[in-house]
Amino acid sequence: MPTLQDIEACVAGIILIAAITCTWIVQDWRWEAKETAAIKQAVLISETQAKQQAAAATAFEKQRGSTDAKYQKIDDFLNATSGPVVKCLDAGGLRLVNDALSRTAPGPRRPTVALPRPATAN
Repeated sequence: MPTLQDIEACVAGIILIAAITCTWIVQDWRWEAKETAAIKQAVLISETQAKQQAAAATAFEKQRGSTDAKYQKIDDFLNATSGPVVKCLDAGGLRLVNDALSRTAPGPRRPTVALPRPATAN
């Protein structure tokens, strides 16, 4: 027959096992709550970045549309004009063509200083 001490030891063991199990369960709940909060934060950041990317893409597409129209005008001009002059445009020449097409320049640019005359051979 089990003695009173044996029964007390069994009850203490059962209480100890129950306490460890409850502690384990509570710790699991706490870990899941922290993990859920971190996931919600990551989702919020991802949604914010997606909204920013969509706004930036919309702005880019609007700007690209106006740029495409400008380049189309220049391409049409260059395709309509034939000859070696058009094919040999440097950066300054391209700037002049762009200014002429966009009508930002009032006319041809003049040098601000007097240019030297070429030396004549005697």
